[in-house]
Amino acid sequence: MAGCQIKICGLKRAADIAMVNCYQPDLAGFIVDFPRSHRSIDEEQLRLLTSQLDSSIRSVGVFVDAPAEKIIQLLNDGVIDMAQLHGRETDADVRRIQQATHRPVIRAYLIHERQDLIAALNSPADLILLDQGRGSGRPFDWQLVSDVAIKRPFILAGGLNANNLDQAIETLRPNAVDLSSSVETQGIKDPVKVKKAIAIVRRHNLNF
Repeated sequence: MAGCQIKICGLKRAADIAMVNCYQPDLAGFIVDFPRSHRSIDEEQLRLLTSQLDSSIRSVGVFVDAPAEKIIQLLNDGVIDMAQLHGRETDADVRRIQQATHRPVIRAYLIHERQDLIAALNSPADLILLDQGRGSGRPFDWQLVSDVAIKRPFILAGGLNANNLDQAIETLRPNAVDLSSSVETQGIKDPVKVKKAIAIVRRHNLNF
């Protein structure tokens, strides 16, 4: 394993951008036009925040059933580097975005039973993201996938925190881990928690 990357998701304030610019995660996630989430931002905010992001950090727009045309435009305009799809998007939608932008597409899959993993492994997405639920803050049953060598790039999400990051990486060996609620205090990204999570991943990588 070459090492595990870390994505800090749900950034929404200028202070969040200053924080990640300081602590340097590999990926920064932005939830776009999904009002059900308190972390949601609109397109104008997205453009402003990503313009302030350090160029070494890849920006990921997170979308739930957004029009493909909108995602394609944001990718082609260079507002975001990657798109992450969390809704009912089809394989055809994934391919359409890939072909129109030549940018990476992440497809999220909720893992409740073994069959869910099979669907994820067959996805045309560049990366798959395995999660328990949309922003639930809880891990799925890792035993569903722990005995499977996942022979494609994937991101592990759902309930990851400073107490279980090492175990998660050692057990499932993801290409990246995705954290949001566990690095917040009262709904706001906490620099101390973000710094600690990034340090754990970086330190863990030294063992590989």
